[in-house]
Amino acid sequence: MILFLLVCMSCTDKEMAILIEQPFNSTLDGKEMIIKIDETVIYNGKLESTNIASKYKEALFKAEEEKKYKLVVELNNEVFTYDFSFPDERHILLSPSYINGKTNVGILKQKDKFILH
Repeated sequence: MILFLLVCMSCTDKEMAILIEQPFNSTLDGKEMIIKIDETVIYNGKLESTNIASKYKEALFKAEEEKKYKLVVELNNEVFTYDFSFPDERHILLSPSYINGKTNVGILKQKDKFILH
């Protein structure tokens, strides 16, 4: 019985979530953002600027094993590369911005879900 429970627990989905904060700056409105993890595209969509409250889009990824992964974000003809460890950094928040003529993508990584207000 215990062996059966251990097998069932090890077969659970190892999903991780990536939240994409929609930009406040209208310069990035309609720009295409591509997110890859280890060369696999997990998100391909256009940003929608907002000036009222934070809006988020979500991309999900099933991690096959516990290891370090490479996260690549393509936005506005620029490439941003980050590393993260699964399951220690299961939840990721990406925040694209355009400041002083430069495109930036901020990142927050943590094990627990983000509490967004």
